[in-house]
Amino acid sequence: MNSTENTQKKRFRLHVGMRNFKTGLSVFVILVLYHFLGRTDNFLAVTSAIICMRDTMGKSISLAVDRILGTAIGAALGIGLYYLNTVVAVKVDLTVILAALGVMLLITLCNFLGQNDAIVIGCVVFLVIILQRNQDNPLYYSVNRLVDTLVGIVVALVINRFIKNPDTRGPHGDNADNTNACAPAPPDQPPPDGAMAQENAPAPGEPAQDDAHIQEN
Repeated sequence: MNSTENTQKKRFRLHVGMRNFKTGLSVFVILVLYHFLGRTDNFLAVTSAIICMRDTMGKSISLAVDRILGTAIGAALGIGLYYLNTVVAVKVDLTVILAALGVMLLITLCNFLGQNDAIVIGCVVFLVIILQRNQDNPLYYSVNRLVDTLVGIVVALVINRFIKNPDTRGPHGDNADNTNACAPAPPDQPPPDGAMAQENAPAPGEPAQDDAHIQEN
């Protein structure tokens, strides 16, 4: 078997990394939790957990903040335009127009606030609310979607923090606190020239080595 075949086998080798495992664990925990709580709308919770599971806690927290802001902005805008549509729907249904205008307004608002990463989730939440035909209470629905997002974020952050915290791992996957534990000791440094000169200097009152040799002869 040549080296090319070995390289191809290594390239197609399946590997389940720690982030992969923690993402699946987060989804499992959320689905089990929602099952026991009797909540059926678990989609935003699991997607929030998947998105927020990153290779560092800093990235996870940053995405969590973006997702919370996007969900809140999308929910608030969706509620407002939903009630506006219900008021004018007696004469004409403006759902299609309000959905398009709402997406444009949400993108403009997120850009103004400097929250570009919150645009996608904000648009998703907004469209879910504005396009719901059979929602008797959009405010209740929006609050529940915000709760789902928070649940997914909390589960992902807790698992990412307390199961093999990525911020305490070294560049080769080992723990950063133990990175230098087995590091080899630095080699002995040669003494400076001045120290060597002092060691070879004769004691006070003693002749130098060359003079002593001359006297012996």
